[in-house]
Amino acid sequence: YLKTGETYKEPGYKVLSTTGKDLTSRVKVTGNVDTKTPGTYKLTSDKSYAKVTLLKSLDCSPKSEVENAFLEIGITGYIEVKDDTYAVKLHNNVKMEKIDLENMPSNIQTTISEPNVYIVGKDIAPGIYKMENAYVSRYSNINVDSENCIDSKSYDYGYIEIKNTDISIFLRKGKITKVDIETIPVDYKTNLSYGAFIVGKDIEPGTYKINAVNSSYACREVNVYSSLDVEDLTSYFKGNYGYIEIDPTDYMVEVGDNALLTKVEI
Repeated sequence: YLKTGETYKEPGYKVLSTTGKDLTSRVKVTGNVDTKTPGTYKLTSDKSYAKVTLLKSLDCSPKSEVENAFLEIGITGYIEVKDDTYAVKLHNNVKMEKIDLENMPSNIQTTISEPNVYIVGKDIAPGIYKMENAYVSRYSNINVDSENCIDSKSYDYGYIEIKNTDISIFLRKGKITKVDIETIPVDYKTNLSYGAFIVGKDIEPGTYKINAVNSSYACREVNVYSSLDVEDLTSYFKGNYGYIEIDPTDYMVEVGDNALLTKVEI
């Protein structure tokens, strides 16, 4: 562990190629760890199962843990070290770099395809994003821990709304692109599989036959932020085979995994 205010010392490392060749001399260590003051820290690691743990005492048992930040190789993480943090425990070669989040320059991107953590208002703007083979999670904290997760969506084709109250998002795979729903060109699809489709843009109102493997679902929704809660739905189908009527007043249609919607004339 590293106690708040203590000097960080590089613990050392050794790197071997897949053939056993020593590559340690090629490694470059950059950045400094400021442990004197609380604040926001950017986290990186080149190892699996890496994490940072904030402790309220030197007792390293789970009861002393205040917060954990888990890292994946190549993914940037963040954690907020608060005034009451007693010590910081680093696991698996984590590097910590103190940042000034409030004054950090903005680099807003409208299309993101690199898996990573993005800060809302700094790296990505609030709005509606089209998802292409994407898996996205929204968070109420800069630390993308499961306890801070607001919502996750995974679609072959669909949409997600990033709200201005969100703090960060984690793009795990695929690509998202900011869109203006009003100006999206009409491109009706007659066969729709796993995803979410805007009525009047991606899907034409009418009658659709549902075929599903091992049971799935299709539902009509009132907005892009629907969560399958009753208040978000105008109708919901679950099963292997049936029909659903898409109304012009519906906002979006969500199709579950292993399901296929096909437009039919009754």
